[in-house]
Amino acid sequence: MGKQKTIPDKVCSLLNSGEQLSHLGRMLDKQQALLQAVRGQLPSPLDQHCLYARISGKLLIIHTDSPVWNARLRFHGPQLIRAMQQQAPHLRQLKINIHIDSTVKPTKRRQIKLSKTSAAQILDAADSIDDPQLQAALRRLGNSGRKKEI
Repeated sequence: MGKQKTIPDKVCSLLNSGEQLSHLGRMLDKQQALLQAVRGQLPSPLDQHCLYARISGKLLIIHTDSPVWNARLRFHGPQLIRAMQQQAPHLRQLKINIHIDSTVKPTKRRQIKLSKTSAAQILDAADSIDDPQLQAALRRLGNSGRKKEI
């Protein structure tokens, strides 16, 4: 007799077969629907930077992928809360978490060097400033440009 091939079950049928797993599947579907609803309230490309959304009590918690998108989401926060209150009337506050992908390496910042002329102009400007803090900051900037040229 030949060995009978077994075909693996599909993940969705496994999720629906057990009580706990089917519950998790329903919860995942709800969270996906919430994420789509949140994304639907945001302009492009901001909507694609919302990675995850959930409701916890009076909080709408959104995860985004960088501090830049965090700031933009905060700007849309009041409008987003009002729109989402149709689904969850108890919502009052927005919380945004930043999730930076650890597999993506940040790009190196290019170091800008001052020319001798620019450094000299900044130092000249520092001499004409009355504010001691601004004068000191301009001197540091002008001197740092000078050091890099040496």
